[in-house]
Amino acid sequence: MGIHTVTYTATDACGNSSTCTMRVQVIDNVPPVPVCDAVTVVDLTSNGTGYVNASSFNDGSNDNCTIDEVLISRDGINFLEGIFFDCDDLAQSPLSLTLRVYDWARNFNDCSVTVIVEDKLAPILVCPATANLSCEVDYLDLALTGQPLVQDNCGMDTVYFTDNVQLNNCNVGRVIRTWTAEDKYGNATSCLQWINLVDNTPVQVNSFPENYTTSICGVTLDPVL
Repeated sequence: MGIHTVTYTATDACGNSSTCTMRVQVIDNVPPVPVCDAVTVVDLTSNGTGYVNASSFNDGSNDNCTIDEVLISRDGINFLEGIFFDCDDLAQSPLSLTLRVYDWARNFNDCSVTVIVEDKLAPILVCPATANLSCEVDYLDLALTGQPLVQDNCGMDTVYFTDNVQLNNCNVGRVIRTWTAEDKYGNATSCLQWINLVDNTPVQVNSFPENYTTSICGVTLDPVL
């Protein structure tokens, strides 16, 4: 492509010659043939975002000369070298984007890309520390047993627990508590907490029996009698 000078030379049989020149402009009016990656899945990271270069949506676009640039757009107006996705895109997924392919002559053509934005990361869940409680207290009181630390990249849905109760008739033993955190998109994670219930109350004697004296040998000393 460009403007070129072409020189013609004419020579007769006697060796006489003359020349003339002309200018030839070579142009490319043929736009590229865009080929889009029809469906692209984007997984959000731990901070709830994802970035994809425009070239990642290109699936073999070609041109009669040379591809110069590939851009991507959400609205078909503003084209960028790459595009960010975040948690707000989850509710609108799948998204329809426009890929624009330029050649060196700035001819361009567009094609459509379908983007599925997904959150596949389970919440971060840290269980409370092991709780050692008196058997007289309520182990269902979370103010005593503690609550887990929960974090998710795109928002929590529910946090709940189930208990495996291993207590005797005196309410002494342990409870194995399974905490589960589930985010808005069905990703879940669990952890275990141990709750030990012990009898820390010392025996209290209200009164002792009177001293007993006998002169009989072999008398029974059974305290029940």
